Amino acid sequence: MRLTTIEKKVLAGFAATFVILGITVIAGGYAVRAFINASRWVTHSYDVLQSIDEIQTRIQGTELDTRAFMVTGNALQLKQRDETYENLSGLLDRVRNLTRDNPTEQVRVALLGDAALQLRGLQDRMIAARQKSQISAGAAQTEMAAAYQALQQPDRLLAGMRETEKGLLDQRLNQAHATAMRAVVLFGVLLVFMFGIKLYLFFRIKDEVHERERMDEDLVHAKQTLEATNRELEGFSYSISHDLRSPLRAVNGFARILETEYGAQLDDEGRRIISVIVRNSEKMSTLIDDLLAFSRVGRNPLTATRVNMTALVNKVHSELTASGDYPSTRFSIGDLPEASGDQAMLTQVWTNLLGNAFKYSSRSPNPEVAVTGELQNGECVYLVRDNGVGFDMKYYEKLFGVFQRLHSDAEFPGTGVGLAIVQRIVTRHGGRIWAEAIPGQGATFRFSLPAEATA
Repeated sequence: MRLTTIEKKVLAGFAATFVILGITVIAGGYAVRAFINASRWVTHSYDVLQSIDEIQTRIQGTELDTRAFMVTGNALQLKQRDETYENLSGLLDRVRNLTRDNPTEQVRVALLGDAALQLRGLQDRMIAARQKSQISAGAAQTEMAAAYQALQQPDRLLAGMRETEKGLLDQRLNQAHATAMRAVVLFGVLLVFMFGIKLYLFFRIKDEVHERERMDEDLVHAKQTLEATNRELEGFSYSISHDLRSPLRAVNGFARILETEYGAQLDDEGRRIISVIVRNSEKMSTLIDDLLAFSRVGRNPLTATRVNMTALVNKVHSELTASGDYPSTRFSIGDLPEASGDQAMLTQVWTNLLGNAFKYSSRSPNPEVAVTGELQNGECVYLVRDNGVGFDMKYYEKLFGVFQRLHSDAEFPGTGVGLAIVQRIVTRHGGRIWAEAIPGQGATFRFSLPAEATA
């Protein structure tokens, strides 16, 4: 079977998607493993430092217990000292095991064990003399001074080990940060690249549909061809959105983990980069949601009933203003004729049109939005007028296009899909939509629906 141009582009798009997803999974797996390994080494350094601090505390504890016994003769102090030395032996084994990859630290651990034995031997002699009352006060002071000097050797060794491990900790923290940043950037770049390919193919296929429609001389055949191609486009756009969700969540999740776990260790530029990644991934998620909504309009079945438009508009108006975002906007509604149509889809039409009217008039000194309707030549014609920023009519051809916006995000937020959805719903009902505007003086949108249900 010979493939059409559109089918070839769809297959090429899917092939490119699977290739990029494969690269993402493989590269992401390596990046995640590298990040986990770096994090383990950071934890390892913290364990070594904690053990060093515990060893120093134990050694100092034996000295305090020995001095207390020399002064008081209380045997309980000797019991505490002996228990401390038993725990100290286990701590030395733990540090020896943790630093087995570092020859310098292994030497220090060995010297530390010897110094601890030397200190204990000196303490034992002092204790034995004290128990036999064979030591004078002056001699006791001399022995304790010697013990204090013996204590300096473990302290110097522990200080050297602590300094070395802190240096390793700084290196490992930097490595973990760099690995995490590489993982986030990798996912971001691959995601943007994949999205760009799919978006490019989407618009190329859309252009192909329009070109085929213009060139086909047989109107019936052209309509059948266009409907088939639109179904392919809808399935393709649906696939685009779903394929992007998983890697997008991964980018957002890794960025938030990096922000939460290591935000305090990053400089201002690092935190700014993370916020940019999070903000843009959230914006891309909104684009995907709108693209899915646009796709669903063409796939969902249309169930026509008689719709009370006045009640429907009042309900939509209440929902839009419930949050109190537009407290100063004056809203008016006339008697609207009933129409035949799918109530859920028509709710979306009114939500998008009224939402735009309230949004684009919100900066006017006295914002106003009005809705009217009437019967004209067997059609129900509805009008939504506002006194907002309006738009230049020379850009009218872009008005109902997907992702086409006449105002920047800095002026008014949005994705440029709302009016495209409105046009598709109205067209599916057998109606039409048009608009007129003057910059700075507001805009008027009109759409028509058949007065009776369409087949």
